[in-house]
Amino acid sequence: VRYNLQCRPLLVVRTYTDGQLMDDAYVYRVVEPNGRDRSGLIAPSDTVQMDSIGAGVHEVELSHIAPNCVMTSDGGRRQQVGVTPPTVTEVAFRIRCSDPSEQPRILRLASSYHDGASAFFVEAVDPNADLDTYAWNITDCRGNSVTPTGTLERHGLSTGRTARGDTVRFAVTVRVGEPDNRMDRRCTTLRVGDLRGNTSEIAEHRMGSPTGTAPTAREFNARLIGASAVRTTVVPEDVDGDFASVFVSVILRDGVLGRADGEPDVGVFNVYGYTDPTAIPDLPLGSSIGIEDVLGVTVDLIDEAGNFRRFHDDDLLQ
Repeated sequence: VRYNLQCRPLLVVRTYTDGQLMDDAYVYRVVEPNGRDRSGLIAPSDTVQMDSIGAGVHEVELSHIAPNCVMTSDGGRRQQVGVTPPTVTEVAFRIRCSDPSEQPRILRLASSYHDGASAFFVEAVDPNADLDTYAWNITDCRGNSVTPTGTLERHGLSTGRTARGDTVRFAVTVRVGEPDNRMDRRCTTLRVGDLRGNTSEIAEHRMGSPTGTAPTAREFNARLIGASAVRTTVVPEDVDGDFASVFVSVILRDGVLGRADGEPDVGVFNVYGYTDPTAIPDLPLGSSIGIEDVLGVTVDLIDEAGNFRRFHDDDLLQ
């Protein structure tokens, strides 16, 4: 008679580190519901397994992280996880390290949320003048994401008007779809990264009562140019004088940009917005996007306080 026994850990702590000048090791700490405290060293990309551990909510923390390294995973350095034997519970910490002499910095971040969308204005500097990405999220102000999809990372700051700038300013919107009251007093978080893998510290802005007045449009129209393109015209007005950018999205028939999911597809013209509204290019129509695919155009007018006002045009014939 043979008995095959397999012993599985109940709690697994993993670290994933990339970038430059990485740490040699971190200190992990696990506090069980009964107060028992465990700690030890874990390498930059390593795994620690624990089997003799009780059920319940455990606090898992990673510390002794070098100043040039940033925690990029949801939940931050300290996370609470529930252990329910015999299920294996995993906690992952993702860290990105930078060369301090090349690390970008965020100077200003302002944001707001309404009508199911998040808007934010950013001013950042980069010693290498090669910023390329930004990573956005909305959290409970303790590092835990409250959005359905978690962190959104967009590439493209290294192109267009934000390319090769040691100081970069941009203002954009992200469609979230959550009710406005669920986002009240939440925090917008953002970090920027360059083409060499360096990343800034995470900047945080608590959303609440708006400062100032959102820009409005004296003129806005999206119309077809024959069957070859869609032209967008917008003339912003801002009584506060701090207009930042126009962020343009095209609403497309479901399934044009990806797998059909029962909702219209949304494509953005760029990832940084237009400071000059006259620079908005025509949207070409052809084999990839046909005239019958375009359902409308949305513009968000955003100011440097993070306020925004949305306009939509679904009548492209006039």
